[in-house]
Amino acid sequence: RKVAYQIAQNLQKEVRIEAGTVSRSSQAIQVAKGLRATNDRIPTIKLRSGEAFISKSRPNRTRRKPVTRGDVFFGAEFGGGTKKSTKQFLRHRGQSGYFFWPTVRKRKNEIAKEYLEGMDRVVKQLGL
Repeated sequence: RKVAYQIAQNLQKEVRIEAGTVSRSSQAIQVAKGLRATNDRIPTIKLRSGEAFISKSRPNRTRRKPVTRGDVFFGAEFGGGTKKSTKQFLRHRGQSGYFFWPTVRKRKNEIAKEYLEGMDRVVKQLGL
């Protein structure tokens, strides 16, 4: 669990950095602030989806139903623009993503290596 949590924390930090490199990155940065590494058997990152999304152009106090980070995550990550309600997002990229999944794909070999090394250490400590 400790190894998985450490991997998830490192990945979370890198996702935040990657979110800042996206063009028109304010949405990606706000969403990335809601990502949290959780203590689990496998590296897990969760989005605090119920938290308010802080919009610069139209704050939540002027809305009947406040916008949350969960409402904006998929548009910021995968894009939009086809429908009127998704015009505020970057162009839709299919499954490739803008900041979260590209970071995971870049680090997948490192993640696997770190995780397997951590499991090997546990097995050696247990003497199995």
